[in-house]
Amino acid sequence: MIFGLFSNGKQTYIKQLLVSDPVRIQAEALFEQQCREFFYDGVTELPKRPFYPGDPNSCDGISFLEFSDSEGLLTVIKSSANYPEVDPEKELRFLKAVFMSNPKKTEQVLIQLIEKRRLLLPKSGWLTFKKFQDAGVKSAIATCFDSNVKGTFIEMQDLGLQLDSKLTAVYEEGKLFFKSFFQANRIFDLGECLAEATDQTVSEFLDLSCIFAGEDKTETMKLFTSSQRRRVAQVVTLGFVKKYSAYEIQQRSLKAKKLISFQMKDGKIVIPEDTSERTTLLRFLANGIMSSYLDDANDYEVGSMRPFE
Repeated sequence: MIFGLFSNGKQTYIKQLLVSDPVRIQAEALFEQQCREFFYDGVTELPKRPFYPGDPNSCDGISFLEFSDSEGLLTVIKSSANYPEVDPEKELRFLKAVFMSNPKKTEQVLIQLIEKRRLLLPKSGWLTFKKFQDAGVKSAIATCFDSNVKGTFIEMQDLGLQLDSKLTAVYEEGKLFFKSFFQANRIFDLGECLAEATDQTVSEFLDLSCIFAGEDKTETMKLFTSSQRRRVAQVVTLGFVKKYSAYEIQQRSLKAKKLISFQMKDGKIVIPEDTSERTTLLRFLANGIMSSYLDDANDYEVGSMRPFE
């Protein structure tokens, strides 16, 4: 069976995609083949490594994170017979991903990201070519044998989706395997799953052009607590600090309703010695402080970095 993971802006939920037996068999074969290609380069099995932001070898194999499966993918697969079916006309536009169990390894969940461009939706600008219009069976048959008939492009009224040529992620035994953190993060919010930053990642963070590492970088590295190291991992992975200069970051911090205080030295952001100020700075750099559309008095701490689409 094929399932869809949907997000309508209010909730994330799962429903079954109703397909014919031939399509199901074809999809199972496709996903099984993509699973082999995901884990192997030809006959060589790709290495699997815990995901660490900044790892220069992360593109050479497969990364994985400990994953709680809060969406319940495996639970759904086990109870698939009783799972509700999607209403395509109302819900297809909210589809984020499709998944199924590996036909040869049922505890393994195979997952594909479904980007908006892969959805065929009415009123979405797609035009389909029709050789003749629906005008009765006799007219249709006659038209088929008329070599002079010309077709027209009409606005598409059907719905559909196109499967990808590769898997985005695989879930198995409490771990989520992926090759691109950014693609997997578009399906699941992985920010809270990140392990603590290694010394290498903390060093990479302190070497950023917008960060002042202090007179002794080794001593500055010792300032970060365990939870702050996890936040550093988020900062480096999300990469916002690589887009802007220290001055631009400081100007953007002034838009916050509550003062986000940090000092500058030599045109760079100084890592605060105060633990509370350091935590606030890291949260801000990880895009974890957001303004509200409805509350003009407060900003909010946020845990999800999943884009709203």
